[in-house]
Amino acid sequence: MSTTPVLPITELDFFQAKNQLKDFLRTDPNGRFRDIDFEGSNMSVLLDVLSYNTYQNNFYTNMAISEMFLDTAQLENSIVSHVKELNYLPRSATSARAIVNITITDSTQTDATLLIPENTRFVTNQGSTRFNFFTREQYVARKSGLNYIANGVEIYEGELIEEAFIVSEQRKSIRLVNENIDTASIRVFENYEQPLDRIEYVYRKDIFGVSSTDPVFYVQPAFDETYEITFGGNRFGKEPPLNTQIRVLYRITNVDESNGSCKFTTNDIRGASVITVSNAAGGAPKESLQDIKFFAPKSIQVQERAVTERDYEILLKQRFNEIKDISVFGGDELDPPRFGKVAIAVNVAGGLSDIAAKKYETFLRDKTPVGIQPILLPPEYLYVDLSVDVSFSPKQTSVSTDAIENDILVALQDYNLTKLNKFGSTFELSRVSSMIDTLNPGIINNTISAIPYILYSPDFNQKRSPTFIFGTSLESPCRFARANRTESYNSFVRSSTFIFESTEAIFEDNGLGSINIVNARNRDAGVVEIIKRNVGTVDYDTGIVKLSDFRVEFYDGNGIKIFASTQDKNVTAPKQRVLILDSNDVKIIIKEVSER
Repeated sequence: MSTTPVLPITELDFFQAKNQLKDFLRTDPNGRFRDIDFEGSNMSVLLDVLSYNTYQNNFYTNMAISEMFLDTAQLENSIVSHVKELNYLPRSATSARAIVNITITDSTQTDATLLIPENTRFVTNQGSTRFNFFTREQYVARKSGLNYIANGVEIYEGELIEEAFIVSEQRKSIRLVNENIDTASIRVFENYEQPLDRIEYVYRKDIFGVSSTDPVFYVQPAFDETYEITFGGNRFGKEPPLNTQIRVLYRITNVDESNGSCKFTTNDIRGASVITVSNAAGGAPKESLQDIKFFAPKSIQVQERAVTERDYEILLKQRFNEIKDISVFGGDELDPPRFGKVAIAVNVAGGLSDIAAKKYETFLRDKTPVGIQPILLPPEYLYVDLSVDVSFSPKQTSVSTDAIENDILVALQDYNLTKLNKFGSTFELSRVSSMIDTLNPGIINNTISAIPYILYSPDFNQKRSPTFIFGTSLESPCRFARANRTESYNSFVRSSTFIFESTEAIFEDNGLGSINIVNARNRDAGVVEIIKRNVGTVDYDTGIVKLSDFRVEFYDGNGIKIFASTQDKNVTAPKQRVLILDSNDVKIIIKEVSER
């Protein structure tokens, strides 16, 4: 009894599959294909057909199986299908947001307040392109003298869209087919045309605490980059009755095209002048497929509850696209400590306004444990004062020293954008030094010095007692004699210049944990002339610098720079600070060396 050999088609390549078919025919135990010329006969055509069929089947099977798992799926519809099972809503396109103050001059009005209705339109131009911005809620302008003033008005870019649907047995969900919908703007109404019977459905992401009669709606991803509105089916929320008209209002956006807009006007409010407080920012495209695949499994871990630090980060980033970065830490780490609180530093495009902070707090209110209150904080910054000394051999390259310097600056700017500019990031000296060495064969070696500093911008002639946290141990300077003059002391906490008592001064530590104000010009000459003692303290172990009743008369630029030499020569930002390398803080010295 003959045994038919098994054909082990394991190759995805067409030619490899064809070779496997040939090998299979050659192993025929009856020798029926022993004298066949597989390359020069009609058999070659048949083998091509079989190989094509095998290749297509293998490819299709491989792709189909890959699309069955979120990790390996490539098609958007497959990824959307998987994340729906995790109750994950991919972040939509987001409208740019600006904050403006409005002053209304209207002599015909005598009331104490004027209402600025929701959906009031503002316009701005970016080059030849005009963008519309709208208020998302009603604001109250209060009378001040002859004018009415409304401060902190948030306006959002986009176009307002209205769609009407009739609920039927075949259509209980609503698919919104417009592209670039900002899902945060979706509002759903029943009986919209009848104000007395109008019902507004409220967006919910989960079913916790939702009764069968609550008017809520849910948003879920649909196929082909669209979104779908569903209701609770009278179990997890009220279901609109059959034949009821549902009106959906939402905003479509031009994503990031209007970012940076700064001049706004409006014709919807008579006599209104608009002053921009915060330029338009935060406009962004919808969440990428790669981010969806990364964050969707994380969202199922959070379950709409903020318990760990990571939970707060995932919830806020998933809901608010304008948030660039978040740092979460316990209130006990604040100075002074605030127990029972959780501090959330939020880096938002355009800055963290009071209105935005309140919005984030409201969003987190029913997601935090009882007794824990979130505190929203604007980001603070830690800067790097960088010195780069480069040894350069002109024999190794034809590039000029100016071009080398420019290449170094470009590389450092790219490093700032990709590795820094976020909470808790680290400027790594060895990595940056290696990066510079590889920029050009003419670079022999380089030496880098990185000193962190905090920028302090106090009001003139006002006493303040600020605290600066560097988040790491500082170098401990040697002690020195407590005299008005000395030539042997190098401080490790030091400021840039400012005017104090009509004198150009700096402050520095004295090696014993105290801070003195000294004459800046004499200090540059190596002489410590103390103008005022004990204006602050330094804790060298924790890296905390405190000033007490500190007052300045004037300073140049954006503020006073406070430098600290840390024991770790890599610069790491504390939790509440964003680490930034500004090109203005980079000093590059290129020295030509001769090679024998």
